Amino acid sequence: MSLAFDIGGARVHRFEVGPSKTVDAAAYFAGCPPAIVEAALARYAPGTPGRSVSIGYATILIEAAGRRILIDAAASIGGPASALRDALATIGYAPEDIDVVVCTHAHEDRVAALAEPDGDRRVPVFPGTRHLMHPAELDFLRAEWRSAPVGRWGQVYEGFVRPVEQAGILETAVDAHVLAADGDTTVRLEDAPGHAPGHLVVRIADGDDEALFASDIFHHPLQILDPRICTLGDADTNLALATRKATVARCRDEGTIVIGAHFAGTGAGRIVGPAGAVAFEPLDDGE
Repeated sequence: MSLAFDIGGARVHRFEVGPSKTVDAAAYFAGCPPAIVEAALARYAPGTPGRSVSIGYATILIEAAGRRILIDAAASIGGPASALRDALATIGYAPEDIDVVVCTHAHEDRVAALAEPDGDRRVPVFPGTRHLMHPAELDFLRAEWRSAPVGRWGQVYEGFVRPVEQAGILETAVDAHVLAADGDTTVRLEDAPGHAPGHLVVRIADGDDEALFASDIFHHPLQILDPRICTLGDADTNLALATRKATVARCRDEGTIVIGAHFAGTGAGRIVGPAGAVAFEPLDDGE
């Protein structure tokens, strides 16, 4: 399912890059006591039997100030780069149309379409495009590659990130980096520490009108209802919890549209309700 909406002079396209999957909530959020997960489930889907939740795989493309900015060269884990090409085609774009690729973090599903095989080597999927990654994320990957080249992160660097770096099209960027600006409309990066060594999110703003691509701050709206709910994938559990709490509070107070990388359905909505008892109100595709 895809969704498109405007924030000032920016057009935001949210689209799926792989099929959603149904998982057992307690198992998926195994880093959290089951009672906390079940209480949030009861609020999120009252009267619905079972403990399953849907996890999606999606990303966004932003058109602003004459630029087309892809947030994450993403695909489902193990998915081919062609999955992203196909997904881009559904909203009318091809890799050569993209001006900037932002890597919010280097987990496999967020970098799966950065590079692809070409004979006996791997080459960038977006060869003429500027790529951005947080320096802490890149430093972590390089260090892991040097110390454990066949380990998880060494392979991520070798297979997906290094081909982009070797092509001379990878740069680093940090909090407050402006991706595009046109009048009152800005698109900028923000640090969102905890999930990965250099985890970034993207804020699109025009005055009081804002949207936040939250990347992996949240994997499911349950974590908005109760930020204590965590996955085992967070690099720093306590820091990730603090980031979730701060993001929920700010987005609720400011009426920000929250766009999830792993939310099923349209994958975007607003946080509403009183502090301590918030709900996630999804956008529909006509909003």
